Amino acid sequence: NCTKAALVMPSLNSPQNTLQKGFAAACRSCSMQSCMLDIQHNDLTNIKDFYEQEKFDGLILHCSEYELMRHGSLHSALGIPADIPIVSIPLQNSNIFSDSHENIKIVKFPLKEIAHDIVKYLISPQKKKKSYTYYSEITPAEV
Repeated sequence: NCTKAALVMPSLNSPQNTLQKGFAAACRSCSMQSCMLDIQHNDLTNIKDFYEQEKFDGLILHCSEYELMRHGSLHSALGIPADIPIVSIPLQNSNIFSDSHENIKIVKFPLKEIAHDIVKYLISPQKKKKSYTYYSEITPAEV
């Protein structure tokens, strides 16, 4: 029941940022309000002020997990209310700040399979353009 979604990530306005473009397009197609915050150098200290200004009720967080202080919950580390759902897209594909008692979902990618395909491509004698399809999953945080 999210009415205003926020996307928080580094390099938000980079021309190569397909996540930002997809987020904006999805919000428009659903007639959902949205807001975005570019976190420079993975500085997460201004998310609390961003929440106070925008009052979003859903958060997509794409950042380095290792930048967060793990004292208490992710919500408290970010300075946002505990009832706001968070979907985390970790840069290192881990769930270092996941806690099954919080309203957090983790996006997981098949990095082992991706790495395997990259190595196969690099060692192949022919470097023809090749497309691969990978499926991600959104799962509850695990303890």
